[in-house]
Amino acid sequence: MSTPEIKHSMYWPRLSVMDFVTLKESMQTSFSAEYPVSALGLSDLNFVINAPLDYRPPANGALATLYFDQTDRARVLPENTYQVRCPHTLNACEFISWSEQAIDMIRVALMHNGVVGIDLMDLVNSLRNSASRKLVIHIITYEDPLEVPWKALQQCRFKTLFASLFAGPDLSLRSYSALGCALEELNPNVDDLKLAATASHKNALPVLMLLGELEI
Repeated sequence: MSTPEIKHSMYWPRLSVMDFVTLKESMQTSFSAEYPVSALGLSDLNFVINAPLDYRPPANGALATLYFDQTDRARVLPENTYQVRCPHTLNACEFISWSEQAIDMIRVALMHNGVVGIDLMDLVNSLRNSASRKLVIHIITYEDPLEVPWKALQQCRFKTLFASLFAGPDLSLRSYSALGCALEELNPNVDDLKLAATASHKNALPVLMLLGELEI
């Protein structure tokens, strides 16, 4: 059976965040200068931080909802919802900082033109390939901008993986290719691997985001 074609609106992608710690809701999207009409209320991707266990995402047209949880909570996950955790223990302040950083990295990966293009449907398809719908986000800062961070990459082995590299304007396709080969070598059983790259990172060292389902 073929997958039905999805018709995108003029706003693409639309990302919403609900933070139950600060009790703030935000949305970010792009719009056309020729038709600058607000899209608030609709979303293509929801982020929910530390929500109560009985919280259910709104019917706002989102293709997926990511629940960011500080611990491995026994959360019931409705269709097209996913639990996201950090692979190591964080206190409350660290968890908020990590969640905000991770969400911002996903936003940049989806909304900025990169060296290697990727879009929202690449992420959504990666999420849908996760059988458990329980995911981790591992954020790695390079120690050497010219060397693949092999030691840090070995901390997690993935079944599905959506990765994004954030580097400066000197990012080369050779560095991108070396990272891709390393991820494939260290995750031989990965069902789905996507690697985006953005060369607009302002920090001195590249940063890598790994989002996926861990091998058991």
